[in-house]
Amino acid sequence: MATSLLPWSDKALALLCRMNNFHLPGSSLVRCRRFVIEGQQVGWVPPVVASKLTRFPEVFTSSGSGEAGAVALCPALDSYRKRSEAVNTVLQQLREEDTFSCLRGWRDEVTLIGAMVGTHDGTEKVCARARARAPHRSLLKRRSFVRLFACLFVLQKYEVMPRFCDQSLMCMERAATSLFGVKRYGVHVNGYRQEEDGTVTMWLSRRSRTKQTYPGTLDNLVAGGLAAGTSLQETLIKECEEEACIPACIAETACPVGTVSYTYEDEDGVFPESQFVFDLKLPLEFRPQIGDGEVQDFYLWPLDQVKEVLVSEDFKPNSAMVVLDFLIRHSYVHPDAEPYYQEFVTGLHKSL
Repeated sequence: MATSLLPWSDKALALLCRMNNFHLPGSSLVRCRRFVIEGQQVGWVPPVVASKLTRFPEVFTSSGSGEAGAVALCPALDSYRKRSEAVNTVLQQLREEDTFSCLRGWRDEVTLIGAMVGTHDGTEKVCARARARAPHRSLLKRRSFVRLFACLFVLQKYEVMPRFCDQSLMCMERAATSLFGVKRYGVHVNGYRQEEDGTVTMWLSRRSRTKQTYPGTLDNLVAGGLAAGTSLQETLIKECEEEACIPACIAETACPVGTVSYTYEDEDGVFPESQFVFDLKLPLEFRPQIGDGEVQDFYLWPLDQVKEVLVSEDFKPNSAMVVLDFLIRHSYVHPDAEPYYQEFVTGLHKSL
């Protein structure tokens, strides 16, 4: 049966199975080797990657095969800096040799922290209302609406660590993380508003057609990866500002509501990911605006329409999971109406 003809529940279940396929029968899990640093597993190395790493014995050691085997960093690489630099050198060589297609997406992304002094036209009123709703969370309640930043450019890389609560052991270029199956973290924001009649609507974005991944698809209002050395709150505020021109005084009112976690694999490797989810209730008069060009449009839709589209090919899959989580938490998906309700809940919160 064509996917488009399936009931909504079946489509949602298929989405969750797709995003958790690494743990399904027939995946590469049994053939992957553990990626180990200082005796701690931090990822999974697919067989094709493990075979290429044998060329670099000064960086990697290999033992055993499959789940019982391991690819480890050499003991001489005994600091964060040494590990990061050594692995980056290897990855740069593999990139130049075009060994793995995922490295063509090497971003060398730069985060601008500063060099900007400005105001947000028309935001004083909505910022004041946002502060009134949550004055204890606003860091700017005693400050001017003029925002001043120091000038600093930093390359974006991802931290590598066994668990989110653990100390980072090294950092790695984003495009390479799937080759080692290391955990990736991000921030996703459900932007919604409550209409005057009490109904809830949700703001969605449509990704730019120039994006390297999922170009032109629907997405959460705001989302972004957690770069090395950056906190969740900093990422939230930065992405809100850059992608949707949401000022900090509004972004700071977002409520952390949990995580959505999953592990999938494709031709580029293994992707264990956990997204920290925030709900952001937006003022009725606020309208997101295109900021850094990663978004081409914004839509304000009723939740019934959002529910239907999230299971379509027009929605970025992991962002669709974040929206599904929102619908469950706000009781727009009910266990009496959805036969796979329990599978939905467990599929959104897999251990990495």
